[in-house]
This record gives sequence, C-alpha cells and structure tokens, in this order.
Amino acid sequence: MELESINFDLRECVEDAMQIFAESAHQKGIELSCQVPEDVPRALRGDPGRRRQILANLVGHVIKFTERGDVFVGVTALDYGLLRFEIRDTGLGLAISKQLVEMMGGEIAVVSTPGWTII
Repeated sequence: MELESINFDLRECVEDAMQIFAESAHQKGIELSCQVPEDVPRALRGDPGRRRQILANLVGHVIKFTERGDVFVGVTALDYGLLRFEIRDTGLGLAISKQLVEMMGGEIAVVSTPGWTII
C-alpha cells in the first residue's frame, strides 16, 4: 500500500466521509453529525483518500452497531500538528484503520465508556 502526499481540505474530507452514510443513518433513525472547530487547521498535506477510508470504516461500523440515537464525529487539534478524531459508538472493527493510521505515522486506540468510544 502506498500513501499520497497532496494538499487537501480536512473539513471537506470529514464531511465527504460522513455523507457516504447519511442515507443509511437516516433509514435507521440515527442522527449523524460532525464537528471540525475553527481552530483545527483546514489546509493539510497528506493522503485524503486514506483518511476518508479510515473515517468511513469507523463510521460505517458505528452505524452498523448503533440501533438508535446519534453518531458524532469530532476533530480537535493537539500539539505539534496532531489531530484527534473522536467517535461516539457502541462497537468498532479497527484492524484496517489501525494499519493505515500507523502507516501515516499516527496512533489509534480505543477508550470506551458507556455511550462513547474515543479513537
């Protein structure tokens, strides 16, 4: 697997990934929302397709295992240009996403509390 390194808009990338599941979430009665605050850089360089793939994998699993309620994806900026993606869910499959995130020099983890899993 190879990674691209191109300029892209993070907010657009996240919204594109969410849009893929808008209809299926709506059919299940799930409210799908995302938040990319203004302090999170929009202009990034990297592989937007792989980031979209990771988010799509995670959000797809979240929707699959969520019976009702809402699914939320939030992005926050950390120190040194790192980003944190938080996803509310009841269950995930992480193998492919873990491999892609590590290829991009990042880390992925699961921290579960009732109603929330933070990736």
